[in-house]
Amino acid sequence: MAQPKKLGELAVVALKARELPNREIVGKQDPFCVFRLGEEAKRTKTDYRGGQHPIWDDQVNLTVYEGKTKMYVQLYDEDAKREDLISEGTVDLATVIKDGEQDDWFQLTYKNRKAGEIYLEITFYSAASGYFGQLGFFWPLWCTKKAYSFIFLNFYRSRLLAASRRA
Repeated sequence: MAQPKKLGELAVVALKARELPNREIVGKQDPFCVFRLGEEAKRTKTDYRGGQHPIWDDQVNLTVYEGKTKMYVQLYDEDAKREDLISEGTVDLATVIKDGEQDDWFQLTYKNRKAGEIYLEITFYSAASGYFGQLGFFWPLWCTKKAYSFIFLNFYRSRLLAASRRA
């Protein structure tokens, strides 16, 4: 079976959450996030005693493959014995892939009921081929043709200047 085409890299910053249900009987819950995209899953650090309004400000990077346009978000309460699901949600990546970035509050649910919101800063870095793509650099899709022209023009000018100095 053929390997799916790699579209690029997704940088997800889980900044904070609000109005989460409390799953802890005594004390405050210790929330962390798990992000799933296709077969890949990454987690953030735990906000110990973050309670119902945790702040992580933690980044995870996920590889985006063709046909994978939904990212699943799950929030858990970290405990010594087990991890309890606090809430979960889905993020449609079509806007992020098209525009290059999206910063917004995303709705979370638990058993089909509203269970808080999470603020994510999501940036998509395209793996599109081209000079910089071949070198392994990722460029955001929102880089305009004008920006590319500026970069290549300065690169070309610096090459000409270096060649003239050698002569």
